[in-house]
Amino acid sequence: MAMTGNGRPRDETQDVAFLKAFRRGDMGFDDASFPTPEVGYVVDAAQRIFKTEDGGQHWRLLPGIRGQDVSFATPAVGYAVGMGTLYRTEDGGQTWRPTLVPLADAITTTWPALLLPYPGVTDPAQLLEPVLAWYRQTCGAGQPPAPCTVTQIAHTIVPISESAAHAHSQNHILLTEDGGYHWALLGQTWNRFLSDTARVDAMLWYAGTGLGEVYRSRDGGAAWHLRGSIQGAASLVAFPTAEVGFATGPISQPQAPKGYGLHKTEDGGATWRRLPVEVPGFASCLVFVSEKRGFVAGERGILMRTIDGGETWTRASLPVKPLFERLLFSTPTVGYAVGSRSTILKTTDGGESWTVLTHGSERFEKGFER
Repeated sequence: MAMTGNGRPRDETQDVAFLKAFRRGDMGFDDASFPTPEVGYVVDAAQRIFKTEDGGQHWRLLPGIRGQDVSFATPAVGYAVGMGTLYRTEDGGQTWRPTLVPLADAITTTWPALLLPYPGVTDPAQLLEPVLAWYRQTCGAGQPPAPCTVTQIAHTIVPISESAAHAHSQNHILLTEDGGYHWALLGQTWNRFLSDTARVDAMLWYAGTGLGEVYRSRDGGAAWHLRGSIQGAASLVAFPTAEVGFATGPISQPQAPKGYGLHKTEDGGATWRRLPVEVPGFASCLVFVSEKRGFVAGERGILMRTIDGGETWTRASLPVKPLFERLLFSTPTVGYAVGSRSTILKTTDGGESWTVLTHGSERFEKGFER
């Protein structure tokens, strides 16, 4: 019997059963990461993680891991969130080590009710101490990671380097500098209004909220100040330079058609103007590879491109109409769009044209290596 990347026995018949279910349900991809033009990772709706090393032509299932989110700083070093734990790999997904597990205070608060009554034990600490000892050892340096939980960083990990990464939830922005073993809260609590963050460099950060407010930090996220606001929500923000930024969010005008508006700032978020374009339906991705060149994608196969800083946009003519979940550029010219119905698109000319690598589970299976 084959072994998983974590040294556990692996039933290879599970892969066959999974592929049959995959074909019936025609599952899509929920997340992706392409640290280089050739090496990439995708996560399907069954939380399986696949890897390509030839630019998406062929894929293989990574053993011993299930995840909801993947983020890679390099082809070898990355993170996966799954099964209530944050995992880290340093060998391209062959093996994974847990770096963040539920906090000790959560364990001590919740577990006594589950452990007691226990014959001959009146103090829950007698039962919890072995668990906490394992916890301290697992999380490194004998100290618990604080002050966050795994659920706060799910789906938002952005690697900065092999050892540093930031993440956010609706309430907090977090930073790790030791490979995910310890996380620190940055700045304020956002009271469930934080929508997106954009890091320009080590010190300059921006954040958008569901109320249309845009905040700026000049000290690496320690302190935040309201910089400006836009009409509607700043659901997604992108700052290709310190002064030039873009934001998109639902159109909030009465009787307006369902869609997302696009806004631009040229003074670091102090003032914003509405661009003469709307995104039909829901916008899920906003990416700018330079001050002039950017992309927005969303549902119903919407994939739009600008080459003049957002003043005009062209819509890609695509033979497929998925809901795009991720839009990533490994270089200014090589990018991938990933979404529902097992869809992966690729561009090698900066988004002028797109090639359908997979669409539909049967086509994806042709490039799947057991």
